[in-house]
Amino acid sequence: MKNVLVSWLDYRFDFEKDHPHVPAINGMTWRLHRYYIPEHDCDRHYLLSMKASQPEDTQMTAMLQRLGRDFPAHRITPVYMNIPDPIDLARIKGEVESFLLHLRDDSRVNIFYNAGYQMMQLAWVLCCLTTCRDFTRLFHMRKPEFTESGRPEILEIDLTKQQSTQAYGLLMYTRGDSRSADTCITPAMRSAYHRAEQVASLPNFPALITGASGSGKEQLARHIHHISGKGRFLAVNCAAMPDELLRAELFGYKKGAFTGAVESRVGYFEAADGGTLFLDEIGDASLLLQQSLLRVLQDGLITPLGDTRPRKVNVRIIAATHRNLPQMIAQGRFRDDLYYRLNPAPIRLPAWSDLPEDDRRQLFIFLWEQQARKLNHGRKMTISAEATDFIIRCNFPGNIRQLQNLIAGLYVFYRHEPRVTVEMVLHEIDNSESDINIHHPVGWHMEEVEKAHIQRALQHFRHNLTHTAKALGISLNTLKAKMKKLHLA
Repeated sequence: MKNVLVSWLDYRFDFEKDHPHVPAINGMTWRLHRYYIPEHDCDRHYLLSMKASQPEDTQMTAMLQRLGRDFPAHRITPVYMNIPDPIDLARIKGEVESFLLHLRDDSRVNIFYNAGYQMMQLAWVLCCLTTCRDFTRLFHMRKPEFTESGRPEILEIDLTKQQSTQAYGLLMYTRGDSRSADTCITPAMRSAYHRAEQVASLPNFPALITGASGSGKEQLARHIHHISGKGRFLAVNCAAMPDELLRAELFGYKKGAFTGAVESRVGYFEAADGGTLFLDEIGDASLLLQQSLLRVLQDGLITPLGDTRPRKVNVRIIAATHRNLPQMIAQGRFRDDLYYRLNPAPIRLPAWSDLPEDDRRQLFIFLWEQQARKLNHGRKMTISAEATDFIIRCNFPGNIRQLQNLIAGLYVFYRHEPRVTVEMVLHEIDNSESDINIHHPVGWHMEEVEKAHIQRALQHFRHNLTHTAKALGISLNTLKAKMKKLHLA
């Protein structure tokens, strides 16, 4: 059986700092050839590139030339993996898993963990925990400055000790063990949640979630926190408080810092230390607050009001907004440096109006059952097919939150009725205290709603009147009469 080495070319640490195409002799790849390969009798080194082909990766060419000159007896095979996005965990894992399985039959594979971006390292862990665990060995290299011998030290990683909390959290998620019961992910929302899961696997990696008000941004932030499995989740609405009060709430204050500060108080950043702080409506934060937030993101330091000593905090910051931040930057109302700090991996949630009908139906059913558990002791109310179709075809400006409120109102006020009808839905909308502006494609008139519903039923049953009438719960003669009245005959 062959003994092979697999590692990523490290574009950050394999080259001289001021000369990106000059391989460094203290870089990770060069050290592997100087110390690891001679001591472990490797038949071949597969050096992985993020690029799609040799012409695209001039740094790989430079590294191969240097290694060929310094270690002429070593067999090196470049492998071009075509990874355009270094945080696309699913793509990275899929590519490296396929490559490793190709080596399975006749090789013992030694995987070097240190090189590459964090998602690449996480992909190694996930592969070694699952499909490739029988023939792979994961190791890392301790730098010579931290060893007694002054030489790099090779250490195998024992995954049974759960040395990577993020990897285990994500692995649990992929097995379905950690999906929140309050989360519904429709096909149109899957991309946003997939990106969120990748963010969750990186310690304290910030995120900016954009989307219309009520589209589920806080729910997605809680999902990120849930997967990371660390500390507390605290949420603050940046639009809900005056600027000075908000700064005091976020950073805390010393006794006597301002009138009314009769005792010192810990702010949200310190309270969330080790966990997640969700800053909702970040687009409404003042420029002064934005400057303070930038310092936390850059240095992890906060200074309570009235204090002069900064304090270190270890917090993942997730921000959210419905506003157009690039437009606000152009207008001088939002700091571009804060925007780029918050937004290394943008996540956008679709509005209700952007969801396909099948997604809307899935969300409605989920929320209907959710409210049954919360408000009706688990007993689902009966709702007519016409009422369901009417709701999912409506345009809710308040998005999912507005739909939740409508469903809650139906459960509260019609729980003793045998069935929720379209008339009840319209009555509840009309009596809502919020300014609901719901649009229906066929208008508000009941005949138009009924006509559209019968048309859909006829199309579904290919104009078989007997089957259509049975599905609608009416007699064949009644269906024919309605079709004549509505000019469908």
